[in-house]
Amino acid sequence: MTANRKGIDWLRRHVKSRGYRVHEVHFPGDLNPVHIDASLVPLVPPTNERKGILVNPPDRPITKEDKDRIFTGSSWEILDAPFPNSMVVPESCESSAWLSINLLMVGPDKAIVEETEIPTINFLESLGIKCIRVPYRDSYRFGGSIHCQTSDVRRIGKCHNYFPNMDSNENQTTTNS
Repeated sequence: MTANRKGIDWLRRHVKSRGYRVHEVHFPGDLNPVHIDASLVPLVPPTNERKGILVNPPDRPITKEDKDRIFTGSSWEILDAPFPNSMVVPESCESSAWLSINLLMVGPDKAIVEETEIPTINFLESLGIKCIRVPYRDSYRFGGSIHCQTSDVRRIGKCHNYFPNMDSNENQTTTNS
């Protein structure tokens, strides 16, 4: 649907000269893939002191093969996301209820979250992440939430390689949908 081989190849060609790599990941439980940012969400980046944290919906996990290929030897931990406040999406919404984790991290310990997603808010706060609650559920009907509907124009800081374990796999056919 939203990711296909031609698009993946195009993206790979266009970002390679800038030093970026593209890795494909699969979620077989997601029969209507639209948003990677509602399937595998980085919350906390890894540091020398701790592993990074990603969340993945428990009812549509990343494949074991991809998890092993990408995350074995990495400094990431994948946690099950809490189920959304409601599994019912608004009429005409083309996305899943997992827009509940389609949040925006604005710092290593601060997130902008849809205000009715209490399970997600409680989960984030248990990880020490402060939540800025905003009324955003009405945007779900347009096929996205906070992360989808924002775009960085400028970032401050350095580019980090969060998957150095993938350096040896550089020649493998992999992409990040």
